[in-house]
Amino acid sequence: MPAIDIDSFLAIPRVASLHLNRDGSRLVATVQTVAADGKRFAGALWELDPEGGRDPVRLTQSARGDTAQGFLPDGSIVFTSVRPDPESTDTAAPEVASLWLLPAGGGEARRILAPAAGVDRVAVARDVPVVVAVVAAHPGTTGLEEDRLREQARIDAGVSAQLIEEYPSRWWDHRL
Repeated sequence: MPAIDIDSFLAIPRVASLHLNRDGSRLVATVQTVAADGKRFAGALWELDPEGGRDPVRLTQSARGDTAQGFLPDGSIVFTSVRPDPESTDTAAPEVASLWLLPAGGGEARRILAPAAGVDRVAVARDVPVVVAVVAAHPGTTGLEEDRLREQARIDAGVSAQLIEEYPSRWWDHRL
C-alpha cells in the first residue's frame, strides 16, 4: 500500500449526508471536498443511483457549499446554502445560510427563505409539502420581516455590540 500524506487524505471526498426519496428511487448525498481556498470543506449535492447502475450526477455548484436537507413529496430537493440569490439586486455576498429548493424536474435552484440570521436547522416532512426551519431572531420580534428590519437598522447605525444577559451564550461555534 502506498504511503498517504495528510493533504492526500483530506482531498478524499466525504459523504456528509444521505437522503432517500419516499419511493426509494432517488438518493441525494451531500459530498464535501476541500474548497478552492484550501482552508475549509464545501459541499455539493450529488444524485446517486440507489441500484448502482448509473454514474453519480452533480446537482449543485456553489463556492461556499450546499447541504441537502431532504425531499418534498413532489421530488423537489430542499437544501441550505450560503450562495447569492441570482434574482436579488443585493451584490454583497451572503454570510449566512438560506433555504433553497431544487425542482424535481430539473432547472435552477431558487431561494425560498433568507432570514437575516440564517437558517440553523431544517426538517422536511415526507408526506406533505411542509418544511420547518429553525432560525435565530431578535428578542421580541413577531416575524421574519420585523426581524429583518431590526437587523437592517442595526447595520445602518453601525451597531455590532450584543447585550448578553444569560450564561452560557455560546456552545462551541453556535450562539445559544
